Amino acid sequence: MNRIIGMSSFIYYNSFQDECYSQEKIRNHERFHLIQHFVAELEDKNVYSKDTDLSNTSFGYVENVRTDKKVYALKKMRQMSLNDDIPESVLHEIYMLRKLKHDNVIRLFSCCVSKCDKNYRTFYLRMKFGKLDLEKLLFTEEVHFSTDEIRSLALCLLEGLAFIHNNGILHRNISPSSVVVTKQGVLKIIDFERACEYNVNGPNKIQPKRFNKGYNAPELYLGDINYGPGIDVWGAGIIIMEMFSRQSLIMGHFSGEQLNTLYMSLDVYPKCNKLPEYETYKSEMYSSKDLAFTNFLKRWIPKKDYIIVGCLHGEMLKLYPPDRVSVFDALKCEWFKQSPPPKKTVKSLMKRLPE
Repeated sequence: MNRIIGMSSFIYYNSFQDECYSQEKIRNHERFHLIQHFVAELEDKNVYSKDTDLSNTSFGYVENVRTDKKVYALKKMRQMSLNDDIPESVLHEIYMLRKLKHDNVIRLFSCCVSKCDKNYRTFYLRMKFGKLDLEKLLFTEEVHFSTDEIRSLALCLLEGLAFIHNNGILHRNISPSSVVVTKQGVLKIIDFERACEYNVNGPNKIQPKRFNKGYNAPELYLGDINYGPGIDVWGAGIIIMEMFSRQSLIMGHFSGEQLNTLYMSLDVYPKCNKLPEYETYKSEMYSSKDLAFTNFLKRWIPKKDYIIVGCLHGEMLKLYPPDRVSVFDALKCEWFKQSPPPKKTVKSLMKRLPE
């Protein structure tokens, strides 16, 4: 099933203003060549037999399929307009996944297509199959984590994020549901439909959208448009804490309720009164300068690791973004240097999963 797309069909996601048109043209050209292999020849989806539905995202459903005794995940994306040769969301995620090849980032194999009603086509991204997402592992009572397994998962998550940030990309959707663990025990970061490029040297003017309840950094609530990698670091910090606590830390259905769970005194956030949503949340903040749940860390973290892990969390969950540790510095934490060294997989955990 051959289909060649032209340059005009490629949608360019520009996350910041580039004053030099020639540089923008070069980047556009590079992006096109990075994805053209996947959109030049689309596989027929019918060669795969469906097993089960795995999950759904804002952009489509994920199916568990198999062929030739191999299991894959197919992410389903519906064509919304006949004017679109290939949906923007499909092109965007292909570009992100083609650029990000790392052991802790989900692997994209190919793009499939099938026809549906009224000549609309359905597109599928065929990817590495993740046995379970971290959300199911975290909140299933029968699953028990050892401290070493938490350390290994935390290290792999941060290494994957470090690679993503090093390539000038923000994931913007870090939460347990966007992290899967394969049958072999390898952690993979998934769901790049909301990812965007950012200017390492700033400033960035990116729409401050809040995607996942409980994992949004404070600057997103306050409407800061110059946010950066710190939003991913914040989400990772919450996930690591939840691996110890085995419960959701940020409660509430609305933004104000979630912020009340967090901190906070805005006195430690310089010039926050100039941010668009400051007045909205000013009256809803605690007077404490510490995380509201910091005092509970001692319940969850083993005594021998409390000081080191508590320090790491404190640095990853700083209220003021410039004070927040980068993912590269977080990887230098002494916790990851303790003996025995953390592993690249958690095979022992996957073997203990209940049927």
